[in-house]
Amino acid sequence: MSPTDEQAARPWRRGHLRGWALPGFEDFDPAALPWDAAAAKRPLPDGVQLAKRSRSRVVLAVAFDGQPLFVKRGRVRSVRRWISSWIRGDKMRREWHVAHAFAALGVRVPQPVLYASEGVGRAYLATRALPDSWSSLADWFHAHGLDADQLDALADYTRWLHALPAYHDDYRTDHIYRTDAPDSAPVGERFALIDLDGAHAGRPPSPAKRREALVELFVSLLRESLTLDHAQRFTARYAAPGLDPAALFAKARHLYDEAKGKKRRGSDR
Repeated sequence: MSPTDEQAARPWRRGHLRGWALPGFEDFDPAALPWDAAAAKRPLPDGVQLAKRSRSRVVLAVAFDGQPLFVKRGRVRSVRRWISSWIRGDKMRREWHVAHAFAALGVRVPQPVLYASEGVGRAYLATRALPDSWSSLADWFHAHGLDADQLDALADYTRWLHALPAYHDDYRTDHIYRTDAPDSAPVGERFALIDLDGAHAGRPPSPAKRREALVELFVSLLRESLTLDHAQRFTARYAAPGLDPAALFAKARHLYDEAKGKKRRGSDR
């Protein structure tokens, strides 16, 4: 994505929707997609696939003018979040700005092409899909195991990202994508980040945020049998002062076991 992409965006409106669109996407109407059917788990029309669903958002995979897109619809579900959206702007709007800021720093991210809001409470964000050659690290590690070279590259990428400076508040393998670039390629060309509404560009992570990022990453890697040796190797390669890999690993193990216990108790009800 070019650093001038956000500058190229133009004010966009359609009915009660307001936002911005890149050239070529002025005629895209996110509100016309079958959101109610997706939320109700009903069959979707050809060319539309459900990519993700939660209480606050639905993500659909669609194509527009031959281009594969992911389109998110976010909804505010509580008074507290409504007030936050009113003060800070909704998550889709923040992700639009953060994605462009990350791209300007050289971080590969899905290109945002349209943002639209119905006012406080509901908003849409459309992004280009990453090429098929990219896959999530969660899927890659599940298929290949905890390859030492890939872990080293991930540690290098995490160090590079935080030094830009930039960081992701939900830093886990589901949100980190990889491609089969040569080992000699810069790490910024080998990895990409998605779901950026909780990400930050232009400021370094505090020591607490560094620890949180590594713990969150280790929790996601425990699904693939991360060991203390892996955590020690990763932390040494990340090379930031004041990090205790044993403490990070123990915290990640506690959170991982706690989440598994909650899931097990939920399934028993």
